[in-house]
Formats: sequence, C-alpha cells, structure tokens
Amino acid sequence: MTTYSSLYISPIGKILITSTDKEIISIKPFNPSVDLIQFEPNQSQLIFECTKQLNQYFLGQRIQFELPYKLSGTSFQQKVWTILSQVKYGDTISYLQLAHLLGNKNYTRAVANANAKNKILFLIPCHRVIGNNASMVGYSFGGVKNKKWLLHLEQITSKKIVELF
Repeated sequence: MTTYSSLYISPIGKILITSTDKEIISIKPFNPSVDLIQFEPNQSQLIFECTKQLNQYFLGQRIQFELPYKLSGTSFQQKVWTILSQVKYGDTISYLQLAHLLGNKNYTRAVANANAKNKILFLIPCHRVIGNNASMVGYSFGGVKNKKWLLHLEQITSKKIVELF
C-alpha cells in the first residue's frame, strides 16, 4: 500500500497530511525533528482534495469535511472520536459531557487522553472539546491560543450563516 504525504501551511501552523489512495491516515502538526526524517513529499488526489477543503475551512467557507479517513486506536478511543465527530461546527462539548455520553462521568481523564491521541485534526474536531465552565484547556496543535483561534473562526462563520437566513 502506497502512502502519500504533504506539508500544508495553515494560518495556525504547519500540518502534515498523510493518506493512502483511499483514505486520510493523519492530519497532524508538523514536527520537524520527527517528520523530516520520514518526510518525502508526494501528493495523492486525496491529499489535494484535503488541502482544498482545509483552505475552505480556514477561509470560513466550509463547515463540514467530506473526506474518507481511517481511525486507528483502541476501541475506547474510537468511541470518543465517533462522538466527537458529531459535535457540530461552532459548538463545543466538555470532557465531562463526553464522559457522560460514554456512560461514566469518571471517564473524563480517559476522554482527555483519547482526545490528545487524535491523529486526524479538524476531521475529528478535538479543538471543540473544552473544560468545565467553558474553560479553555490544552490543545495538541499549538495550545490554547490555536484552540481559541479555531473556535473563534467557527463562531464567526456560524453567526454569518445564521444571518443569511
């Protein structure tokens, strides 16, 4: 199976996109100390489409991604990511709310760990998970600053969409 990778320069930092011919494998922060060793830029049609959709997202023109992807993780992580993928554009959910949806409020730390292991940023919108009392807590791609930027982008775009109707 051939894998492809490409570097995408976003408004919040460099992103490494990896795919096969059929699905996105990862959209993650580019880490030069790790990724340069493995990095051979070669772009598939799917990465081209992913780049196009990311451009639209960052311009406030796309609220939902339409890309095939493959999640790899434990069954618990996949349950977290499945719920997380249903959080709508411009909305947020807390770690505690996610834990409740999984059936146990004591899963909060495990939910946070699963969120941190998300390898498909934006498609699985881990930036939409916040702390209790709407507090901004960690984000694996540039920290709270980038999380706030993404949520602000989505809230502005959501407001514009509502104003159209």
